[in-house]
Amino acid sequence: MSGFNSIEDLIRYDKSKGTFRVSTRIYTDPKIFELEMEKIFYGGWVFLGHESQLKEPNDYVTTHIGSVPVILVRTEEGEIVGLVNRCRHRGSVVCLTRMGNSKFFRCPYHGWTYSNDGRLVGIPDREGYPKTFDVEDLNLTRIRIANKYGFIFGSLAEDPPSIEEHLGSAESFLRVLGNKYPKGIRLLEGYMSAKIRANWKILLEGSVDHYHVPFAHESTTEALKNVVGRRIDLRAMNSVAHIGNGHQVLIVHRETAQFGWEDSWYLRESKLTDFEKLWDSQNKFRIAIFPNVIIWGPNAPDRFIQIIRPISPEYSELTTYFYLPVDGPKEYREYGIVKKDRWKMINLLHSPAGLNQPDDQAVWEFSQIGAGNSLGSNQYNDLSRGLHRENEEWRLKRLENFSRVDRIGAGTDDTAIRGFYEWWAKLLFGKEI
Repeated sequence: MSGFNSIEDLIRYDKSKGTFRVSTRIYTDPKIFELEMEKIFYGGWVFLGHESQLKEPNDYVTTHIGSVPVILVRTEEGEIVGLVNRCRHRGSVVCLTRMGNSKFFRCPYHGWTYSNDGRLVGIPDREGYPKTFDVEDLNLTRIRIANKYGFIFGSLAEDPPSIEEHLGSAESFLRVLGNKYPKGIRLLEGYMSAKIRANWKILLEGSVDHYHVPFAHESTTEALKNVVGRRIDLRAMNSVAHIGNGHQVLIVHRETAQFGWEDSWYLRESKLTDFEKLWDSQNKFRIAIFPNVIIWGPNAPDRFIQIIRPISPEYSELTTYFYLPVDGPKEYREYGIVKKDRWKMINLLHSPAGLNQPDDQAVWEFSQIGAGNSLGSNQYNDLSRGLHRENEEWRLKRLENFSRVDRIGAGTDDTAIRGFYEWWAKLLFGKEI
């Protein structure tokens, strides 16, 4: 396989020296990308969407599993199904819009028409085919669907592991989110999507990396210092963890959480005196569920869901949705001031012209450029930070609600990322590092 013979050529883990390094080939090599599609995206479970996007019968959204276009739809009978968005005639996509409501999908090429449960129900000039022509053999391809607490996952594999096996301890996080909001959550209307010149794994690395915050997000950290009167010690107050199966968690501990937007922006501007009681400032979590979704919650100030789609070795798509609790304050449910303030924060931090997202996108793309240069093809990125201080007891207690914690480290450490790559290597090459 181009340029390497074994996993040891891609990941160099030397326990005696306390080093963990990954070859920059993993971000650029087309053959590695093909193997990732086969073993990870087409061979397992991938996050597709949330049931709140499909509130009414015949609602649909379009998405992808790797490069395969997919339709997620609620049928007339209320069943949520997943369909490969590809006409069985000449291969054109049959649904061209991002979301909508329709009982049928009609191919724009030759007009073949499918019901939204995937059945082929219309062929123009049917007489052009013999009577023995098997229409049922040309229904849209269905994919496996699993719904966990409203979060919908799909699989192209014929015999994938169970969704419970795939999620492992990550299911505990989804359960916490479900228990926090008994009536569930709903995604806000609209989304933001960006095509980023960076490998999909670089985006996932960044999702649990707090080492970069004072540097890549200097303007944000300076503004926060002006609010609270001092710099926040991210290493001491935050933790990162790998909870098995490639799933990574970033924990913002209580002392940091008290300086969140909920305690300042919302209490100041919305005047909701019971807000702090309703949304208690305890530990806040961000979880990156392998391989493609990042979720903030349940106590996070900026509650969003981000979906990563690998396009090629060097390009990815990042789509961001924001969510609110269905049973939250009246102002949440009725598009009132709190929702307007939520959008203020979204635009301030996470929009293409905001404070944080342009910073992240820039450094991700810088990393991709470095990985792809002539010297970079023979270079390794270092992920050794924190190897000597994993699994400190007080940090382990922060994740006591999870059924399994593989390892935990300081918020500025590479602990979770190392766990991600060990799982990545196991799926691709079938062996432990």
